[in-house]
Formats: sequence, C-alpha cells, structure tokens
Amino acid sequence: MDRVLRKEAHVKELVTALEMSLETSEISEVTKHIICYYLGERHSKRAVPALTSALKDPSSDVRESAADALAKIGDPKTGAALYDQFILEESIGAQQMLAAALGAVGYGPAIPVLIQSLKHPNGMLRGCAAWSLGALDAKEALEPLAEALAMETHPSAEQQMKDALRKITAP
Repeated sequence: MDRVLRKEAHVKELVTALEMSLETSEISEVTKHIICYYLGERHSKRAVPALTSALKDPSSDVRESAADALAKIGDPKTGAALYDQFILEESIGAQQMLAAALGAVGYGPAIPVLIQSLKHPNGMLRGCAAWSLGALDAKEALEPLAEALAMETHPSAEQQMKDALRKITAP
C-alpha cells in the first residue's frame, strides 16, 4: 500500500481522497495523516486547498501533517491560514509544525507572534519559531533572539537561535 501511494497515486486522486476523508468521521486519522504526508512529498500546489482544509481537522496529528505538507509545498498564499491556525492551536506538536511552516511559506505578518513564541515554555516551539524568524530574515527579531539565546537551555532551540541570528546578520 505504501509503495502504491508513494509511487503510483496521482495528486488528483490523493487530493480527492483527502477531501473525502475530511467530510466523514469514518476515515481514520492515520489515513488522513498518510495522505497529507504524500501530498507534501509531491510538492503540488493542487493539494493546497485540501491541505488548508485539513488544518481544521479535529485530530492534532492531521493538523500537524497538513501544516508539514504546506511547508514543503511552500505556497505563500497559505500563510494566513497557517497563521490563523497557529493562533488557535492547542496541541504543542501542531504548534511547532505551524511555527515552522510560517517561515517556510515566507509569511512575514507572523513575525511578531513568532518573536513572542521565543518565550514559550516548550523548547521545541522556541526552536521552530527561531528557525522561522531566520527564514523570514526578520531583522526586528535580532534583539529578541539574542535575549532568548542568552537564557536558552534547550540544545536544539539554542542551535536554531544561533542559526537564525547568523542568517539574519549575514551579508
């Protein structure tokens, strides 16, 4: 099954399957997660509307997978939807992926919220926010990143903050 989806399923079929799965509770969240994953791997903008709808799925795993797929596709038009879900999201895993996706799609209006996220109790979320600030070349984040780095205890977040600072200050 995995090989068939990965190699043989057309994007149109995967999009149709995701759309159908979002309309019924009879399709498992695992199935929706897998479909989102393969749509992200295909990098097809045809999948954007269905993946954007999946950001509202009741399952945080599906929302996280949809955000990951949208990040891989990198369509800037998805920024507002990713931002709106990031603001509302309660699942830390989905928050992390949404934070990273905001940078991957280049959504500059998220910079203030990403800067605020540098103070979040979860180190992985702080790291994802830092990564996005670097990806967005957020010059206004230099001081908040430096302050966050000085207090950071999570190794991955520390590295993401250092990388973001290097990227933003690079000529």
